[in-house]
Amino acid sequence: MFGLLPHSPIILSEVRPLDIWLLLGIGMVWELVSRGILLLVYKKKSSAMVKKESELEIATRKTEKLQKMGPSKFVETSKMERSCLALEREVTTMKEQRKISTQSAEKILGRYGNMAVAALVFLLFYGVPIMTLAAVDDNQDELLSSLSIEEAAGASLTTPPPQSLRAIMFPISYIGMGMRVARWGLEDINNSMGGLVVMWSGQVFIGKLMDAADALLLVL
Repeated sequence: MFGLLPHSPIILSEVRPLDIWLLLGIGMVWELVSRGILLLVYKKKSSAMVKKESELEIATRKTEKLQKMGPSKFVETSKMERSCLALEREVTTMKEQRKISTQSAEKILGRYGNMAVAALVFLLFYGVPIMTLAAVDDNQDELLSSLSIEEAAGASLTTPPPQSLRAIMFPISYIGMGMRVARWGLEDINNSMGGLVVMWSGQVFIGKLMDAADALLLVL
């Protein structure tokens, strides 16, 4: 085996490609729907807020123009200043209401929604290993028999391949309660991967894209 760094082969004994695609799709679709609702319904400025901000900007410019004209426009300037203050209060109130509604929606979708989807996947795929590494024993000839001649010739016969999925995924496999829950029900918790991990992978992928969309929305 060739590569920049020497390594032993990692041999799979079981993999469920259709289940992997299904779980990735569930995670990606749910993350896209939940984050899309937050982005388009709650975080995006409403047409009423955009209109108020436009009115405030116009009123501010008129006020600055009147202030430059001096004391002769004192009455008109005072009216425009009061108008600006009223518009500023309205815009501030609308922003606070949007912030509160966004936090409430994030709590419902981000916490309870994710928990519900995770619980459903956990029940549907309880005890089902989506991917399992081949167990390593003293008889390495049986392990290498599944390799091609070229792969077997390049593999080291003195050092057994690293067949601990928890070690390969270190430190992710040891962080948080979620990874422990994802292994419940699996026959071989050290070398098997449950359905929750695959679903979370799809969520993380879409979540990063939505984070970029959130940042872009703040600029616009």
